[in-house]
Amino acid sequence: HSIQFQFQNINVIQSILDYLPNSSFSATSGTTNCQPSNIRVNTANAWCASNGNNDTINSEYIQIDLLKKMKLESISASGGVTGYEFQWSRNGQIWNIYTGRNPIIVDNHDFTQDIIAEFLRIYPLTYHGNTEMEVEVYGYDWVVIEELRRENCDYSFVNTITPSANMSNGEVLTGQGMDIEFWMEI
Repeated sequence: HSIQFQFQNINVIQSILDYLPNSSFSATSGTTNCQPSNIRVNTANAWCASNGNNDTINSEYIQIDLLKKMKLESISASGGVTGYEFQWSRNGQIWNIYTGRNPIIVDNHDFTQDIIAEFLRIYPLTYHGNTEMEVEVYGYDWVVIEELRRENCDYSFVNTITPSANMSNGEVLTGQGMDIEFWMEI
C-alpha cells in the first residue's frame, strides 16, 4: 500500500545546532570563554581550540551529538579558522570523512554527498589570527523518512500548510491542526 505525506508551509530543512542542549557539545580542548557549546552562531563567544599553533591544531576537534539521525544538507562556518575537516558518524564509533571539498573553506557549503549522521566532528586545519570558530549545520530529521521507506510508503514534501496522506484506495486523509510528529506516527 502507498501513502504520500505532504507538509505545507513547514521548513523541512532547518538550523540544527540551535535546538541542542549544551551537553551535546564536547571538544578535545577549550578555554573558559571558548566552551564547545559556543560553536553555535550568535553566542556571546565562539569555540576555540586552546592550542593556537599549527603543530597541534590538526589533532583538536569539536564533537556534536545531534541526539538523533539527521540528513545533513549544508554547513556554514565563520571565525579565525579558515579551513577544516568534517567527519560524521551514525553511531559515534565509526567515522566518515567528508570527501566533497577537503579541507572545507570557511563559508557556506552545500554537501555533495548524502550525509546521514547522529554525531559530527569538526577538525580545524588552518586559521588566521586565532582558532575561534562558529558553525551552523542545516538538515532535517531522517528517522521519519527511514520509517516511511521501511513501510514502503511514498512520501514527498510540498509547500502547503496541512499534512495529508493519499491512500492507495484514493482516500485523502488530512491532519489540519495536528502536531506533525504525531501525524507521522500514525
